[in-house]
Amino acid sequence: MGGKKPVGVALLLVGFLAVLNTRFGGEFLVLGIVGIAVGSSILLRGASLKERLRRMVSTMSNESARGLRRRDETFGIDPLLPVRVLKLAESRGGRLSVSAVAMALDVALDDAQAALDELQRKGAASAEVDLATGIATYTFPEFLRESNETKA
Repeated sequence: MGGKKPVGVALLLVGFLAVLNTRFGGEFLVLGIVGIAVGSSILLRGASLKERLRRMVSTMSNESARGLRRRDETFGIDPLLPVRVLKLAESRGGRLSVSAVAMALDVALDDAQAALDELQRKGAASAEVDLATGIATYTFPEFLRESNETKA
């Protein structure tokens, strides 16, 4: 099995990466399944069927857990941080900066930036950069005090 082991590992990795990227199209799922199946069969040659299945299930569950951890790290530690930012925006009249969010919610600047950017992508906020200072101010139209006063 000496020279075949790296090929089996490579096929398994490609398979898992393809399965994790199925949002880009169904062909990634097919590629992933084929990669996992061929890579597993190369690595498990010579083992009993029961042992092969045990190893495959163990490998797949470990890779799935790693993939979920990677996704959690991408979107920040607190999945409700954008909601906390919305509540802060409401209490502060609809305007926030990255540093104001970080200080008020006791989160890292990167997490505050990520939450504000996500809210901007979702259409809940818009960003304006002061050219003199370079500071971005995020405006939340539904929480602006001026627009609330004109509605009343």
